[in-house]
Amino acid sequence: MKGKIIDLLLLVWLMVCAADLLYLYFIGSWYDQYPLVEITELIFLVILIILQAIRIYMKLAAMARKEDNKHEEAIRPTST
Repeated sequence: MKGKIIDLLLLVWLMVCAADLLYLYFIGSWYDQYPLVEITELIFLVILIILQAIRIYMKLAAMARKEDNKHEEAIRPTST
């Protein structure tokens, strides 16, 4: 469980870093001399944020399912 929480925190950290770079771009603090490079970086950052959000959702859903299964097994009577 500890590894899954650390994995989830790393996913959130990556998404926040990408969002921070986009914020810096839109306020004018970050730019590139070559427009093609700048556009490519922006597209990749948006894709990274979307993919990380999906992965975070999937991790949280898997963790919730696992917890639900533990509760169901504890409630289920054992057959002897």
